[in-house]
Amino acid sequence: MDKVKVFLAVLGKYHFWLLCGLAVVLGTFGWMSARGSLSADYEKNKSAVTGTFSKLTGVTGTANPPNENWTAAISELTKQEQKEVEATWNTVYDQQKKVLAWPEVMGSDFKTWITTRSPSEEIPDLYRQNYRTEVLRAEFPKLAQIVQAAPLGAETRSMPAPGQPPQPGAKPAAAVAAAPSAPVRVQWENQEAVQKSLEFTGNNAPTSLEIRLRQEDYWVYQALLNIIRKTNDAAPHVPYIKVIEDLRLGAKAADLYTKGMAPGRIDKIAAAASEEGSSSPTESLSPAGDGGEAPPDQDRYLQKDGTALPAGTAQTEQFKRLPVYLKLVMDQREITRLLTECANYPLPVEVRQLRITPSGGSSQPAGRGQGGPAATAAPGAARPGEAYDVSVEISGIIYLFNPPDPAKLGNGTAETQSAG
Repeated sequence: MDKVKVFLAVLGKYHFWLLCGLAVVLGTFGWMSARGSLSADYEKNKSAVTGTFSKLTGVTGTANPPNENWTAAISELTKQEQKEVEATWNTVYDQQKKVLAWPEVMGSDFKTWITTRSPSEEIPDLYRQNYRTEVLRAEFPKLAQIVQAAPLGAETRSMPAPGQPPQPGAKPAAAVAAAPSAPVRVQWENQEAVQKSLEFTGNNAPTSLEIRLRQEDYWVYQALLNIIRKTNDAAPHVPYIKVIEDLRLGAKAADLYTKGMAPGRIDKIAAAASEEGSSSPTESLSPAGDGGEAPPDQDRYLQKDGTALPAGTAQTEQFKRLPVYLKLVMDQREITRLLTECANYPLPVEVRQLRITPSGGSSQPAGRGQGGPAATAAPGAARPGEAYDVSVEISGIIYLFNPPDPAKLGNGTAETQSAG
């Protein structure tokens, strides 16, 4: 008991310092415990925020962010788009079929065979021989009739404007063999070159591919000439388009198209015109399929970026992009009419390049079709209606649709897999 009393006496005497020490120890222990708990909560919350942020960053950096509903939704959307594209494809293809008729001279049996078979199927030898010998002779004269141009071998004169006398020294117009009663309205200057491009070389039967490409050439030339005819149909007397200087398609037109897209083209044209007096292409058209060992469709079609489509792949596409080139002499006031007809034809021409070169003539143009004494022009001067004439060059693309094939539309598989 005495020892306890002594301890309590000492405790009572020094209790202040003992309580201070105890407070320091308990405070230190409490601070360390709280610090550990707060650190654990901080790291836990930091991990949660960092994880969520990483997920959001991954979503924003992905083209097709995956989630549990995305694959099903994108698949359904793809099916709807396929149906719409397929319906449009069928509509356009049916419209084109109306103007893509095989020659009557080949007979009904051939037409039934060719229209019910795959475009990749081989054409029987008898049909290929008949096409080689019969089609050019029967079909080419019809091309000139479309625009009322004189056929090859016919001697014609330039048409005077209404109320004007014939040009001095003009030769009498010869009868047009294909259409004797039809007046000659348009001068087609490269008609012979076009005819040569449609001829088959050698005595062997052409291949199935050569025949299909040749018939495609006929269809495209018919389309271009019908566009010219439709433009002239609105002319009351003097045709708006008077001269066809050049028509070409395929590889030759693709070459001009590529040159026209190259940088510095305008400077090159100006330099060539000043040195040579003309910048129009003068090379002759080569017959299709006569390029030695090169495939008949080499450099014939274009890809979306304007470069040449590899040979043998055109049938795998939804449509073929065939480049075309026209050089015309026409009334500059009707250029918009020509461009409208290009867009509205069943084989639409997408005009990519348009070049207008003023031709020589009076600086004071007279109205179209004016007559009377005031309209009488001296030899070599521009006649009324011709003072507005300019040289117009068009480079464009004709779209030829292949038979509709849903398998070529795709199904979105690649996007779905990349997202997963």
